[in-house]
This record gives sequence, C-alpha cells and structure tokens, in this order.
Amino acid sequence: MDFVIASSSEWLYPDRTPEWYRRAERTGASAASVRLRSARNSFAAFQVMLAGLPASGARLTASVSCEAGVNGEAGASCEAGVAVEVFRERSVNVGLNTGVHGFTAGWDVAKDYATREAPFRVYDALEPVGADGVSVEAETEAVYVCVNVPAEARTGVHALTLTLDVSGCGSVTVSITLDAAAVVVPDESLYVTNWYTVGGMASAHKVRPWSEEHWDIVRGYGRQMRRMHQNVFWITWDLVVASSDGGGGWRFDFNRAKRLIEEYLGLGFTVIEGSPVFGRDDWSANEFKINTPEGRVGALTPEGCAYTAALLNAWRAFLLENGWYDKLIQHVGDEPHGGCAAEYRILAGIVRRYLPGVKLIDAVETHELYGALDIMVPKNDYYERNAAVIENLRARGDEIWFYTCCIPGGKYCNRLLDMPLIRSRMLHWGNYKYSIPGFLHWGLNHWRGDPYEDTTPLNGPTNRLPAGDTNIVYPLGAGAIPSMRGEQMRAGAEDFELLRALAERDRAAADAICARVFRAFDDADNTPDCFDDAHDALLDALSKQQYI
Repeated sequence: MDFVIASSSEWLYPDRTPEWYRRAERTGASAASVRLRSARNSFAAFQVMLAGLPASGARLTASVSCEAGVNGEAGASCEAGVAVEVFRERSVNVGLNTGVHGFTAGWDVAKDYATREAPFRVYDALEPVGADGVSVEAETEAVYVCVNVPAEARTGVHALTLTLDVSGCGSVTVSITLDAAAVVVPDESLYVTNWYTVGGMASAHKVRPWSEEHWDIVRGYGRQMRRMHQNVFWITWDLVVASSDGGGGWRFDFNRAKRLIEEYLGLGFTVIEGSPVFGRDDWSANEFKINTPEGRVGALTPEGCAYTAALLNAWRAFLLENGWYDKLIQHVGDEPHGGCAAEYRILAGIVRRYLPGVKLIDAVETHELYGALDIMVPKNDYYERNAAVIENLRARGDEIWFYTCCIPGGKYCNRLLDMPLIRSRMLHWGNYKYSIPGFLHWGLNHWRGDPYEDTTPLNGPTNRLPAGDTNIVYPLGAGAIPSMRGEQMRAGAEDFELLRALAERDRAAADAICARVFRAFDDADNTPDCFDDAHDALLDALSKQQYI
C-alpha cells in the first residue's frame, strides 16, 4: 500500500497516484510525518492519499495516540488538549469547466485559469470515519485529517500519531507534530450566510416533511453550517403556513418557523434572515410579485399590497412576541437590477413601513438603489469594478457585504470545483482586505439531481450552473456531511478574525501579510506553500503582540 501526505489546501484526484504527487512536488510533508501549526480555538488539517487498496471487501479504520499515551478511536479527545477527526473523501464529478465570467465554458476558454479539463472527478465530500470505519470503495482513497485545537489547549508542541488501517492490506502510520500558537482565534465578527432549502433536506434523505426524522436532519444541517462559522440563518416562507380566514383576510401559522429559530439559536446562530418577500418570474423581469395562498399576484396590485401588509404585520408580531425582533435582517426581493430598481425602491419602503427599525438586505445587480437598502450585497467582482461608487455609499451609512454564485469565474475567487481549492479560503481574506463584514452564498444544499454526479445542472433551457455552485455540503445517510471547500471557508473565516485582531494593534502589519497572498479577488495566490508562509507570519505577528 502506497501513500502520500498532502496539504489540506490542494485538490486530490482519484485518477492520480501518490507517485504523481511526489513527482509534481505537490505535497506539503515528508513521507510519514507532518508538521502543523495552528492558533488555538482553531484547527489544522492535512490529507493522506492511499493507493494499492483492495477493490472491495476491505475496511478503513483510523486511530490516534497522543503524547500522553492515551489511545482511542479517531475523533476522541486526547490528554494533549486536541481532538482529531478523520474523514474519507468522496469524489464528485465535474462535467464542465467554469466560464471566464461564470456559468460554464469549454476548455479552450477555461485552460487559462481552471485546474483541469473537464470532465474529471475530484475529492470534495467528507464522510466521517467512525469507530467501525468505512468500506473501501476503490483502489485509491483519500483521507482528510482535521486536528481541532481548543482555546484552552496547552501552548507549544503536541506530538500525535495517526494510524490508518486497511483490513487485509496493512496500515499507514503518520507522525503529527502540532505547534499550538500562543494565539486564540477571537469570537465571530464576520457575518456568514449560506441559503438552504429545508424541504430539500427532507427529499434528499427520503423522510416525511416536518416529521421528527426531518427535524433531526435539520439540526444536523445546522451543525454543518456552524462548523463553517455560519451565524446568519434564513427563514423561508414555506416555514409559515398561510391560509384564508374566510373573511377576506389571512391567517399565519409560524410554528415551523418558531421551531427552526429555536433550534438554530440553540446551535449558536445569532442573526435571523427573513427571506425575500417578493420575487420575479425570471431574472430579467422588471415586475415583482408575491405568492399568496390564492395564487401569485403583482406586488403592487391592491391584492398584493393587502397580502404584504397582513404577512409582515404577522411576522413582526410573531418576532416581537418571542423576543427575536432585534435579531432580524430582512430581504425585499433578490438581485434587483436597473430595470426593476424603481419598483424595488417602492417595495423597500413598504417593507420598512411594516418592519420599522429592521435592516433591509439584498444581493444586488446594481448599486443605483440609493437609500433603499441598509445592507447592500454586490458580487465580489462587481464590488471591485465599482468600488469607488460603492465606497461612497458606505461613507454615507450603507453597510456592504459581498456574495458569489454562478458568477464570477475565471481568475476570481469563488468556491467552484475546477478552481484551486485555496480560493475558497481566500474569499474571507477579501472580507478583510476591503473591510467587508459579511458574506452570502445561495447554495448550501440546492442541488438539482445527484449532488455527487450532477454538479453542473441546467439553469434554464440551455444554461448550466458551474460545478459546485449549488451546494457546499452533501447528503449522506441520515444527514449532511461537510466538504473540502467548506473546510477551507471555515479556515478563511478564522483567518479573517486573526487578521482583524492584528489590524487592531498594527494595521500596516496585517495589510502587509494579507498582500502576500491576496491583493484582489482576481489576484490571489493559489499555492499552499506560499499561503502557509503568510499564515505563519500572521501567527508570529500576533504572538509578538502578546495576543493570547
């Protein structure tokens, strides 16, 4: 059985061998050992590629021993103050490459920036290796090892040993040297939201909607979001049961919404995000509409205005009754563009009337919405192209977040499957670079079909979404599992907090470290070794500031 150790910030592919990675000098460690460095209240990780495995019938198990001599299954805490998680990486299909501006394109275009020519498979989904191990499914397997370092961990060097055993094939032993820095990642200050479909959670796992099985799954998805430091969660209108009261008015049952809010606040989420009140029939349309129990009507028709008033009055009363009103930010209508900007302004005023004091937020396709929004969320490429105007809006009091979706592509930072993996982490370095306090993405679990195989699904008659845009977690068994891209975003959110902490003491030093690997959303280094050097410099600078 052959193996190689690789950085957690580079993609592994099932059609490549350990020897290929050694020849390409793409590994970040020696043959049987790895040295990691981490802040406390954080984590460090690496990957192991195994080859020459039995094609079937074998099981992969993992165990960890610590310097204090405590032995146990992977996932158990060590006396050394750290805990090790081990995941088998599952590959996903990349059917098409990403376009230069987004969506998809052929290799003749994408060869200038994409990692590989599609189609190909890449390891992204992370299946936990429990006490009983996992079945070996191929002659080549990849393993992701995550070493969690709690805030109370002892500062200094920790020595651990990881053993990966494949029944009937032998074992691999990896010596792990972990340097826990005298630095603690501060509490979350970055706002992160990934939009999800609660109904999709039920259908993906084949359970009855709103059954106790479903609610168990909803909690599991919440835990995966919190793992990525998501702290903003949205309430979609399918969580509110609306019906006619028989007298020309409406009744609203918020029981589902109440349970989800209670569950997710209990998991550590802090901000409730009201989903868009209004929508358009297609992206290019100029008219907004609203869904009522009796059908979809124009948002500015008498019927639409009456329903909006009833819905938002009930929403406000429900939140006030439960003490949650001050946690709310509210969407009006997603992605307004120039053609619908005038109507959007009117609708924003209507929403303000019924939700006084609540910040209004939306992903936008134009910055010409002066005064309509409190939190404007342009795509990261749009922000950079229009930075002067948007910064003027911020100077006048607007808050700015950014988002990504099927756009941008090319050399821009996004979290797509044919981009360098480390770009997912670089997104949050962009949050630091531009002092942007929030990030939004639409695709937590919006897969269409098999998320492992259909990663570039149709979006309209002929257009396709780029690979990985629809989701950042995967369904498996009775719940969601994380992804390599999600782990990178988790790390990036922690990097943001460290950069911000250093900037409070020495802004010039923090900016210089950031510039070593991130200069703009389309100008970020993609090499794990370069990034590791910059990250070490960040930890060194904070340690010198005696930031503990």
